[in-house]
Amino acid sequence: MPGKSAADQHIESDRAPSAAIGQAAWLAGAAIAVMPAAAQAGFIAPSVAAYRLLFIDASGIQATSSLFSDYDTRLQTDAAFNTQLPATTWSVVASVGTAANNSAKDHICGGPCNTTVPIYGILWNGTDYYTYLIANSLSDFFSGSVSTAPYTGLFGDNYTFYEIWTGSDATGGALASHTLGSSDPGYGFAGSSSQYLYADRTAPASRSYNLYGISDEILVPEPATGIAMLSGGLAVLRVLRRRRRH
Repeated sequence: MPGKSAADQHIESDRAPSAAIGQAAWLAGAAIAVMPAAAQAGFIAPSVAAYRLLFIDASGIQATSSLFSDYDTRLQTDAAFNTQLPATTWSVVASVGTAANNSAKDHICGGPCNTTVPIYGILWNGTDYYTYLIANSLSDFFSGSVSTAPYTGLFGDNYTFYEIWTGSDATGGALASHTLGSSDPGYGFAGSSSQYLYADRTAPASRSYNLYGISDEILVPEPATGIAMLSGGLAVLRVLRRRRRH
């Protein structure tokens, strides 16, 4: 395999996000960057009917487990720290172990699911959380190249060039002998449009790298229609008129 690039040479002990979102705090040793409570105003959903969110886990993890549940549970727990995000279930974007259907693609959408919804990352504008488009669909995400690769965490913090455990090839398939749980899993680079899943590199599973977490399909609530709003207004007027008569 080729030698490490400049992006691959940052010091392990300095694996803290270069966040431009304000003051970060590290909770219970889990390295979760937390926005000041006063600044957490809300979440602006993308203007689509349905979507998925994807984030980079803030704290590094060893890739020694061969169970999806270990990584999913970690991501679900960490995602709960950002209470402004929609309630959903989170899954690791990785190929794990050696059992059947162990690829990242199978794990995210192995059964019936909508593969056509777009995937968005998370940003922070100083007032609200909002999104940027990563891929138009799961098929697009697993095509091996995207126009804007995932690079942000739960709070919009920047993880560009961080190593991400995936155990997968560039199209989300299980990387033979190098899935998570093997001695030397494969990894990708956050922020790289062609190497976000696989950077043609493996590393000892004992190293502490980050993970991608992806949500289930999230439906955007439809706004109240004009007719519904008018009906509600008329009902209020009727109540007020009755009160005045009495």
